[in-house]
Amino acid sequence: MTEQALIPEILDTPAGRSTFELVRASVSESVANHSFRRYVFAVLLAEHEGMKAGVEYDADLLFHACVLHDLGTSSSAPGKERFEVEGADMAAEFLKARAAAPAHRGQPGTGSGSSRGRVT
Repeated sequence: MTEQALIPEILDTPAGRSTFELVRASVSESVANHSFRRYVFAVLLAEHEGMKAGVEYDADLLFHACVLHDLGTSSSAPGKERFEVEGADMAAEFLKARAAAPAHRGQPGTGSGSSRGRVT
């Protein structure tokens, strides 16, 4: 977010644009807007807490986590498990295909890749 901007900008990278397009094409408009707002609120909260992008949190990872968090609600989800699980799997596949998922990150709940209090 620039000093003059009041609202954080959507990640303007090839991976960010692909993610934006995937979400817009996959979920309803209201769910997509909810996901984009989640990212905006997360960035604003991090800034309110004095956290700096690239230092205390990974801005790219935050963007993708927020924007892709409801992919499991899309009609392309298999529908065999909880939407949260299917959405996480779909997001991981999407990011791996675009080499956007950092290899050094651990799996949720395993403790590997932990950043001790940092938003990642």
